[in-house]
Amino acid sequence: MSDEASSLSIEQLLEVERICDRYEADCRRLGQQPTEGYLDAVEEPVRTRARAELSRLAREFSTYAAPRHERTFHQPDRKLLGETPLSTPLLRGDRFEIHGRLGVGGSATVWRAFDRQLNRWVALKAPHADEEFDKERFQRESQVVARLQHPRIVRLLDTGQDEYGWFMISELIDGDSLADRIKQTALTDAEIATLVAEVADAVHYAHGMGVVHRDLKPQNILLDKQGGIYITDFGLARPWKQTSALENADTGVFGTPAYMAPEQVEGEADRVEPRTDVYALGVILFQLLTGELPFRGGVEGVLQQILQHDPTAPRLLRRDVPVDLETLCLKCLEKVPHKRIASAELLAIELRRFVRHEPIQSRPLGMLGRVTKLARRNPGPAKLVATILALVLLVAAVSVVASLLVTGGWNREVRLRHVAEQARTEAESAARSETQARKAAIEALAQTRRHARRAEEEAELSRQSLEFLESVLQAADPVSWVLDSQFPSVREPPEIADMLDTAAARVSTEFAQQPRIQSRLMDTIAMGYRGVGRYADAIHLLEASRLVRAEIPNDDAALSLEINRNRFYRAMIHQDLGERTIAIEIYREVLESLASDVDKDHQLTLADVEFQLGWALVAGNEHEESKLHFSRALAIRERFFPPNSSAVKAARVGLEMAGTSNLEDLSLERLTQVVEGDDRISQMAGDYIAMLGFRRLGQYEQAAEAYRRVLEKLERLMSDQHPLFVLALGDYADLLWRQGDFQQALPAIQRAIAIAEQLAPAHPKLQHAREKLALELMRAGRFDEAEAQFRKMLEREEADGQFSWNAHEGLIWLCQLQGNRTEALRHVRQLAEHSDRSFKRAWAYFALALVHEGRGEQEAFAEALQASLKEIEGGDPLPDRAIWHERIAGILQHQREYEAALAFQRDALRFDQAEFPADHPHIADRRLVLAGTLRNLGRTEESIVELRAALAILEAKLPPDDARTARARDSLAQLQETHDASVQ
Repeated sequence: MSDEASSLSIEQLLEVERICDRYEADCRRLGQQPTEGYLDAVEEPVRTRARAELSRLAREFSTYAAPRHERTFHQPDRKLLGETPLSTPLLRGDRFEIHGRLGVGGSATVWRAFDRQLNRWVALKAPHADEEFDKERFQRESQVVARLQHPRIVRLLDTGQDEYGWFMISELIDGDSLADRIKQTALTDAEIATLVAEVADAVHYAHGMGVVHRDLKPQNILLDKQGGIYITDFGLARPWKQTSALENADTGVFGTPAYMAPEQVEGEADRVEPRTDVYALGVILFQLLTGELPFRGGVEGVLQQILQHDPTAPRLLRRDVPVDLETLCLKCLEKVPHKRIASAELLAIELRRFVRHEPIQSRPLGMLGRVTKLARRNPGPAKLVATILALVLLVAAVSVVASLLVTGGWNREVRLRHVAEQARTEAESAARSETQARKAAIEALAQTRRHARRAEEEAELSRQSLEFLESVLQAADPVSWVLDSQFPSVREPPEIADMLDTAAARVSTEFAQQPRIQSRLMDTIAMGYRGVGRYADAIHLLEASRLVRAEIPNDDAALSLEINRNRFYRAMIHQDLGERTIAIEIYREVLESLASDVDKDHQLTLADVEFQLGWALVAGNEHEESKLHFSRALAIRERFFPPNSSAVKAARVGLEMAGTSNLEDLSLERLTQVVEGDDRISQMAGDYIAMLGFRRLGQYEQAAEAYRRVLEKLERLMSDQHPLFVLALGDYADLLWRQGDFQQALPAIQRAIAIAEQLAPAHPKLQHAREKLALELMRAGRFDEAEAQFRKMLEREEADGQFSWNAHEGLIWLCQLQGNRTEALRHVRQLAEHSDRSFKRAWAYFALALVHEGRGEQEAFAEALQASLKEIEGGDPLPDRAIWHERIAGILQHQREYEAALAFQRDALRFDQAEFPADHPHIADRRLVLAGTLRNLGRTEESIVELRAALAILEAKLPPDDARTARARDSLAQLQETHDASVQ
């Protein structure tokens, strides 16, 4: 940098840059301008420096009024100059031997040279001698390249000035440019994807260093003889930072026309950002796939097409272009930056997914476009029906997710426009009145502008939010699965959780400078996480949203409402997690905050909070207060919704439930009348009420029939992959299990688990279902299957941090059976660490004793067993649960204290009889254990009675291959034989 430049501070240099940017923009828009008008009120030393820069720009503009890409050489002349060899090396001073031209650009030539000082071959870049030298630009390029240290970016070795002028030297890449290579060799689709991914990696690195290239093209991508790829020529590169893009960007049209993004063509410096380079990568990908450019013609024609026309789909130019690569290419070439692939890094990730034959996350056209294309290609009725069904499902999904965010925005827009119109009318009326009304008229007009501006802001917030949601939901577009069946690479539908993860990651980067949109979307995605049971992620995102809003000046009611909704969502999650007290406290705080607002948005949110608080109170049997809150929710919803709407019906159901303090008083007939209707939603709600109501009343046969009706409708109308179907199936399986119908229950549990693993692998209900299945499989002697379920439970334990007692206990016994006592001991220690009550410690010591016994360590066995008995003798009272009484009985039985064990076993049977039907397999299990203890006591006849009762249940309720039935049958036969022999 010159002495003059170095004498200025960073702030002063930025001021000079702003003055020059403004001058260049005015010249391009209005023609050449006098420079002095730009120096008014500018003080020294900035004034002197700015005058010199403006003079240089004025000379440049008068000489090169056309865009920079048209200066000096036409493209054929540049190619000719670049390929012309030198008959003998030229000398540049004592340092460089110049052996040939590598390329010629708009302002400089690159030479192949030998650097005597560095003793190596280099690429020497020197400005054209006949051009007005832009020292600042040349120095800026060297500074930019010097910052970039990446294996895929050509390294800068040195810069300087000699008697011939300024120069820049870089490492010499021994090979060709990508432009030359593609003329010589045809690349496969996988090679193309790999190559562009490596270029995108380097581009992403540059973006991370705050640099946008602005001139990516095959000529600026070099390939060495080993296949290495390098980006070069950062002559148009500019620093890019979100906080200073306006201050640092050039103004004007810079770049190579065919590879320029629309924002470059328009010369809008403040819009040039990393996704400008993503556009150029899309052009390169297009060219490699088709051998053509997206737009062809003269310079002005190409620039006009970039602004006004969509590129031709690559598959129309080359029919075998893979659909995924076409999708990525066209996403990069979107006119609007925020609709493009979000970053070069994401493009590289997607391309590598293609190479690995994995599904990409980016989606092509929206669902209407996809349906239209599908209908044209496949007029057959079967495909059309499948498409229509998929479309219905997606519309439902979009409605559920997007309405949470968007409806409020549009409602606010309509309301604000209405207020603005009222204010305008008042202003006109006041203007026609006498002079003393002028002040009121002015204020009314000002209010009109404020409300109109707020309406426009709300509309824009909602529009951008909806566009983002659509782009995320397209990742789960069922239509795309139908379309993909037309091509060889069929991919699996994405998990809902994966879609949410992608959305959360994108929101944090794409909307970093738009906190209102960012915070709204964070709330919406958080509620999606809640829907799939990932509560920790939901809470984390809601907290992030709260922090974003904390930085926004709270100057309007809309923001205040969003803050309260955020708190409301957190309360709902606490309620889901069983933290009812915390949830109720937050609900009350939000109600107090919303109570004074009377507009529609606040009132509807108020109704939602009243409704949720009502259910939280019902769960705690606080029926009188819950009735009050349901009444308030109903009153508000009836003001804004039709009487037969689902919102009104739900509030009426809540009110009916709140008014029933005793289950016996619950009238299913009244509840069914509340939701009565001919529409499908009302019919489904009626079935749900019957399903849940019969179950609450203990009328399990009627409940099971209602479950089957609901499941049939859900599977027919939505598919068995819908979360509602899985939840209903899981509840139905649990109902069958509680009835003791294990022949139907176990397959239903297994099916629910298999589907839930795909949709929401972290949902707490999945862990509970897995635990239930594992225990039943172990009782049935299906040890390998049980072990697999227990180990999956431990995987979730590591991820969630929630200790799973039954999983560790089950693995202790299974490891013992396998002779793997080392692992069994590890699980015992885990039980001991999480034993906070004496009866739990007693069981952990007993498990430890059995492990020592299996290893032949008699002394350690006796010591652990005594410790277990000691915990029983002076310990905490046992909970009223059969399992703990059964466990303590097992410890006592091992000590041959059969009478004491028998008492605990009878308690266990009594508790199970209170919970399950008399013919439930768990009752049979308890009777089998009782029979064993009675036999040890010599009470053979009583033992036979218990065995017969147990066997009758097992034969009726268990699958034929269940090991328990065979064991019970054998035990009864042996005992009966022994008894008969003793009698004789």
